[in-house]
Amino acid sequence: MLVVLAVLSSLCFLFYKFKYDRLYNIIQVLEVFGSPAPIRCGGLLPGGLPGAPSWRSIGSEVYVYSAQCTSVPGDNGTCPQVSVLTLTAKQEYVQNLNCKLWYEGSLHPLQGTFSFSTEEHEGSSLLSTVLSCETRYAARVPFGVSFYKSNEDLSDIIPVFQVPFVSSAEKSILQICVLPPEKPGEQAAALKEFFLLHAFLGVKEFIVYSPALPHSFIKTAIKVQAELNVQVRHVPWSPPGGLSQPQQLKLITQSCYYNSKHAENYILLQHNHLLLPNHSSNLTTSLSKTSLGAGPYSLEVRKFCSEYPNDPRSAGLSRPPAFLQSTHFNTELSKGISAQLYHAGPGRTSGLTSDSGLEVRVHEYGPCQRFDISELDDTAVHDPDPISFIKSFPAFIAKYQD
Repeated sequence: MLVVLAVLSSLCFLFYKFKYDRLYNIIQVLEVFGSPAPIRCGGLLPGGLPGAPSWRSIGSEVYVYSAQCTSVPGDNGTCPQVSVLTLTAKQEYVQNLNCKLWYEGSLHPLQGTFSFSTEEHEGSSLLSTVLSCETRYAARVPFGVSFYKSNEDLSDIIPVFQVPFVSSAEKSILQICVLPPEKPGEQAAALKEFFLLHAFLGVKEFIVYSPALPHSFIKTAIKVQAELNVQVRHVPWSPPGGLSQPQQLKLITQSCYYNSKHAENYILLQHNHLLLPNHSSNLTTSLSKTSLGAGPYSLEVRKFCSEYPNDPRSAGLSRPPAFLQSTHFNTELSKGISAQLYHAGPGRTSGLTSDSGLEVRVHEYGPCQRFDISELDDTAVHDPDPISFIKSFPAFIAKYQD
């Protein structure tokens, strides 16, 4: 009889211990996080972020840029992992790191699972790296992440920037990421022209990657934002020296991808590029009528050379924009040049086809460093479409440009 009682007592003890352990784990989570309702990853609108990312050092030749919530295969949580764009001189500098994540309501950062990936680029002294910190609390969005080695203190907190979560029906049609100038110099006029034309064509969201912005552009952008419901974000871009041009482009492409999750389509353009619809006066209308499959689409780039004579119809304008002056492009110099339009989907422009014949193209304006070319050459082609805006765009640009 005593043996039976002892066995029953042991079974009851194990049962209640199991229940107690589960309850204790729940209490631990509540102590760490409290009980507010979970937020979606990225509740702030573009342009409303509390600051902007910037390159900073967290150790010996390790530079981090921005941290974002990223997905993990098999996990549908709000923020199962935080990824950080990084540059490092050697892989050994990051391979023994650990990570912790900072959550609102927690007195201390919580341990995450660290991983990394690196990529070499020819002509660069730094490796492109992505540092990742996976969490057990995927339903929560951390406000910061720290990396450290086991025998060292935590690095500074790297802020986790939130990107708006929107449903497929609420996604914007297009976001343009403006690349930094390849060479330092005056860019105010070209940047304002770029911004105003795309706003005129219906684009509502811009991210400008640049070390600094001209004051006149900022003034123009603020006025357009207020009156046309256009969102413009300046993302300071001053990476460490030693980057190759392809490496820099790939880093900005990754950053643009992270910051374009609320848009169906995004594209990276130089400030002397213009994205134009083929048979419409509105870019977003053209894209919304196009059935796209997921993935990048290669767009034709036409190189308009300033060495060609100006279109005589632009002579009556006091400050004619480049696209109304230069109406001839060079087919030979345009060969091999393309721009990538990325369709993230799903959304209003999603479809089942992978190639739908996009009704948009890219124009590049500027000197071609060729003084032996003529508009009468076989390689010169007249494009009449941009000059069709000569009646409407000058009034628009005069309203918003100083």
